[in-house]
Amino acid sequence: FLKRWRRFAPKIAGEVEHDVPIARPSKILAIGRNFADHARELGNETEAEPVFFAKLPESMVAHGAPIRIPRGAGRVDHEAELALVIARDARRIGEAKAFSYVAGYTCMNDVTAREQQAGDKKKGHPWLRAKSFDTFCPVGPYFVPVDDVLDPLERALVGLGDQAHLDEPQVRVGVDEP
Repeated sequence: FLKRWRRFAPKIAGEVEHDVPIARPSKILAIGRNFADHARELGNETEAEPVFFAKLPESMVAHGAPIRIPRGAGRVDHEAELALVIARDARRIGEAKAFSYVAGYTCMNDVTAREQQAGDKKKGHPWLRAKSFDTFCPVGPYFVPVDDVLDPLERALVGLGDQAHLDEPQVRVGVDEP
């Protein structure tokens, strides 16, 4: 079957249109400056505590959808992220129970208007504007249930053009893993 499928896969691939793999979330929360190399690349210090930021749910689009860069946005960067999909309301849960709230995983592209972000940071403002333009949060194409992933924290997602692969373990700084 697999050999036959491979013959048709290139013909089918161009015809597939993805949708977001999860329903619209109530919020999109993320942690910034948690990888030392990336923090240094942007000229930032790593933090002793997690730096949380949000993206508006309206910024979410399906895998493969065009990213619309607003006029005057300046430099725009993207970062491949592993997104945890939370199964139910979670408040004040202990570290030992944290992963019991995870339904599964998907890929997320964290798109950022860097000049907007730098200007907001200088003013002491949050990163919300720079990260939440419409289309600045592509997700998917697939949702993977938690039971199908052995250890998501041991790998980092690395994007290569239209391809992505799992890289070697990455060092996380300033963030205790749940």
